Amino acid sequence: VDWEKIGIVVVHIEADFVRQIFASDHIAVQTAVSKIGTKSFHLIQRVIDTETNEIKCVCKSVMVTFDLEKHESMPLTKEWIEAICKYEERDLLRTEK
Repeated sequence: VDWEKIGIVVVHIEADFVRQIFASDHIAVQTAVSKIGTKSFHLIQRVIDTETNEIKCVCKSVMVTFDLEKHESMPLTKEWIEAICKYEERDLLRTEK
C-alpha cells in the first residue's frame, strides 16, 4: 500500500468509559472488525487492564478508505477485504438481519 496516496480515516467513534484509567495502569486495546462495507469497515474495541482483565472502555468506530490525492473516499479493494476476513477468521461481508 502506498500510504502517501491511500489512507484510512476515522469518520465516527463512540466510547463508553466504564472504569477509570490511571497512568499507572497496564492497559491494552483489543480490536476486531465487526462489519465491512464497500468503502468502510466497523471496529469494536475495548480497553482492558492487562493485570486484572477489567474492562475500562468499550468503543465502536467506523473507518473509511480515503484517496489522499483526490480527497475523497474510495472503495475497499478485494485484497483488503479478503485479508481482513482471513485475519478475523470469518466472512464479514454477510449482513445480519
